[in-house]
Amino acid sequence: MMNASSKLVRFFIVGFLSFIVSACAQDRGPAPILSVAQVGCLTEPDLGAAKALVVSDGEATPLEFLVSGASPCLETGESVRSLFELVRLPEVDAAFSIRVSAVPSSTGLFAPQLTILDADGIPLRQLPEEKYLFRGPKLTASARINAGERYLLIASNPERVGDRSQRTSAIINQYQSGGPIYFTVRTGSEFTKSVTYSHGGNVTVTGSFLDTSLDAR
Repeated sequence: MMNASSKLVRFFIVGFLSFIVSACAQDRGPAPILSVAQVGCLTEPDLGAAKALVVSDGEATPLEFLVSGASPCLETGESVRSLFELVRLPEVDAAFSIRVSAVPSSTGLFAPQLTILDADGIPLRQLPEEKYLFRGPKLTASARINAGERYLLIASNPERVGDRSQRTSAIINQYQSGGPIYFTVRTGSEFTKSVTYSHGGNVTVTGSFLDTSLDAR
């Protein structure tokens, strides 16, 4: 029969192996896209190709897509190119907000540049740099949508592509003995993950209705 000491040793071994497996799993993922080699890039997005965002019943409905080498290319200046996707915002009477999240792979993180357009595709405003915040491993930005705002242009930011970001995460393990002497052992470890800002990557967009009941007070 295995005693408490043997169980503790086994726990440490299993925990260490789990950490190694987890770290190896994080090494999977596509390499970052550091340049846009496409020719014939658009000078303005095609509104007809926009992906529709749905907000219903007060619940956030996610829109997920991958910005990749197959995504359309936008050229905003001489040799200034971005990969992009276009989202059509819902036309609803209730106030709502959007959140855009860039989800990193092991090596690449989409470098977002978010612009809100009107019904004719004319830019109305661009989300400032301070709106982009890390929440866990995801890089996110949120904005309240105003009347007349109909499209969200999600383009890669050439000025950020190639930059590197380091995020430190912690793993906490806990072991509790089964007797006859009861005790709890907690172990912790940290690892630093470095990712490169990319023209491509996984992106999630959600729309959420806002509670405006306090606005009138």
